[in-house]
Order: sequence, then C-alpha cells, then structure tokens
Amino acid sequence: MTHLSHGFRAIEKSIQINRQIYGEVSAKVANSYDSLGEVYLNAGLYKEAIEQYEKAIRYFIELFGEEHPGVQTARNGIKLAQDQLQ
Repeated sequence: MTHLSHGFRAIEKSIQINRQIYGEVSAKVANSYDSLGEVYLNAGLYKEAIEQYEKAIRYFIELFGEEHPGVQTARNGIKLAQDQLQ
C-alpha cells in the first residue's frame, strides 16, 4: 500500500472517530475534511478534493460563520483544484 493510500485511510478514519466523539458537525470534522481535500489535491484527484473542501466549508460556516479562516483556506484549495481541471 502506498503512502498516499495510508494518508487517505488515516484521514477517513479520523473523520469517523471525530464524528463519534464530537458529533456530525464539529471543528474536528471540518478540519479533517479540509485535510482530506489537501491529500486529494496533492494526489491530483481534483474533483474529489473539491468535494472534500466543500464539506469543510459547510461545517466551518455552520459553526463559525463566513469569516472563519478555515472557510478561506478551503476556498483556496477549491481554487487550486479548479485551476488544475482547466
């Protein structure tokens, strides 16, 4: 198994654990989706990255509002992924 596969599995597992501990909508879950988006982005899986960043944005906005730094970070990730798709 590649290091990348381990990265995907580790973050997906952290999302499951964080959901169980902190609930469906939490900063930990939002951060995990953002991290998973970054792993997908670095792997060249741009559509998957966008999906994960969008999930992170929804949680960050619900928890903290539009002005939270996590919202901008995830939007930057989406922009990078979209640029690669063009």
